[in-house]
Amino acid sequence: MPSAGVDKLKLGVERLAKANNDPDLLGAALTSIHGALEDRFRHLLALTPEIPASDHARILDVARVQWGELIDLMRLHRNLGAEDATLIRTMNRERQDIAHGGRFRGKRVAVERYATFVQGFFPEFEQETIVVSTPRQERLPAATPEKQRRTQPVRPKPATSTRTNSPTIAPSIAPNPVATSAGKPAPSQITAKPAANVPRSVTSPAPPAAARTAPRKTRTSNTSAPVRLNPGLMLTIGLILIIACAAISTFLQTQNQAMLPSAPTIVPPAPPLPTMIAPQQRITIEELNLREEPSTMGRVLVVMPINANVALLEDGPQRDGHRWARVRYGDAEGWADTAFLREP
Repeated sequence: MPSAGVDKLKLGVERLAKANNDPDLLGAALTSIHGALEDRFRHLLALTPEIPASDHARILDVARVQWGELIDLMRLHRNLGAEDATLIRTMNRERQDIAHGGRFRGKRVAVERYATFVQGFFPEFEQETIVVSTPRQERLPAATPEKQRRTQPVRPKPATSTRTNSPTIAPSIAPNPVATSAGKPAPSQITAKPAANVPRSVTSPAPPAAARTAPRKTRTSNTSAPVRLNPGLMLTIGLILIIACAAISTFLQTQNQAMLPSAPTIVPPAPPLPTMIAPQQRITIEELNLREEPSTMGRVLVVMPINANVALLEDGPQRDGHRWARVRYGDAEGWADTAFLREP
């Protein structure tokens, strides 16, 4: 029997993956997982050399050896821990209630923990591709192709003109007979003028002889026209002055008010203190250890019996594969595993 219970365990894990929080599907998953553990325990005990060969057939008989004797034999010959034995007995009672027509009353997390615990006895099951709970993976956006870089034409830089000390004279334009006939001055009558950017230190060439004999024109004095103020500018300046005066007045009033004695500050009444919320009540589904610390290594304060009423004080951390909570049982307060607590 090299694969004793593997098929049942695989079926239970598949049911658990599809169950979500449905009590009926969770109960079916628990039944398959617990049945797989029973087959594996019988197979391991039948191969134990310390057990007489005459008892092997009796151990494999479901009607002759029940779960209680199986757990005792596993603790004696296979080093099964006390807490593991308590967990198996708890799940066995849940499975018996389901077999008698009841519904699963626990939570999905308890079945997932039990499935992980049972898989520890099936090293060959680790090669299977079935997972108890598959986390939802985030969808990454599809890789977009890299945008092509647009090549922009290189704009040529404007040539920097170098200034020289030589005067620049505009070239004369050839005479246009059509323009002359129309009575307009021909372009040939336009005299060359020195460029505006010619330095003053550069002397222009001497005028021709005809120009020297021409009578000189009297120069009229260039008197500057009187400056006229822009009405829009005057209006803007007036508005700025008005705003400045208003700001100064507001500042002075603020300073005067700051110097006056301030009125006493009325302190509002303090809000009423929040009322304490009563702790939630829970019931143990198995003999449960009340520990001093939230850990399986914590000192046991008291062993709470089955169906004991406890008060849930606060949620605790998740440690050693257990979810802890601080509870009060009678006069004792400590930490307990929430997998063995249910609502009343």
